[in-house]
Amino acid sequence: PNPCQEILNIKHGNRSTEILPITLLDITGRRIDIPKIENIDIHTTRLHLGKLPKGNYFIQVRTTHSFITEKLLIE
Repeated sequence: PNPCQEILNIKHGNRSTEILPITLLDITGRRIDIPKIENIDIHTTRLHLGKLPKGNYFIQVRTTHSFITEKLLIE
């Protein structure tokens, strides 16, 4: 969901799709360390973002088949 407060789940529905490194950027484009990343199952990756300051970010998700950048608001 966008906005999120503490946890962001990224779902991908294809067994052949593997999520590669996830990048979080602040509004100026500076790379931000993600406190904790957890693979819930083969279709879900969970990011724990509760320790990050509130604000606007960009999240970049690269998979074996695509590259997506989305705006993210942490409340």
